[in-house]
Amino acid sequence: MSDSSSIIKDSSKMTLAQIESFLQGATIPLRLASAGSDGVPLVSSLWYLYKQDAFYCATHKSSLLAKRLLANPDCGFEVAADSMPYCGVRGQGRVEVQEAGAEQLLTSLFSRYDIDADTYLAKWLMSRKDDEYVLRIAPSWLTSWDFSDRMAK
Repeated sequence: MSDSSSIIKDSSKMTLAQIESFLQGATIPLRLASAGSDGVPLVSSLWYLYKQDAFYCATHKSSLLAKRLLANPDCGFEVAADSMPYCGVRGQGRVEVQEAGAEQLLTSLFSRYDIDADTYLAKWLMSRKDDEYVLRIAPSWLTSWDFSDRMAK
């Protein structure tokens, strides 16, 4: 993050460099919270790529998530494992919904999550690439936690 240390909460367990390293190395989905017109949040799990100070995800243009983000780009997010030792990164930001770049993003996501391009899933997703949005999530703040020390034997 270019001079983005100011978006890191003082209570964050990790430094900016540690957060970036965690986000680039973790191959778990990002949980994205979007708000509906009724104000009720919905959490969606998405593969992500973290680069150039932002998260990049894909979603189908007809998805409920896409409709919600087009109406309200404010979001919350978290990248955290469900197993010990518990650690992760969370924050809030704004989503920019982009029409272009889905094929390149999907290819990068397959590589990141070790999905063979010849699998049914990869072929099916690529067959819909023209109907996918690229979601660029720009964090407004980030924080992290790490309970490894508490969980050590």
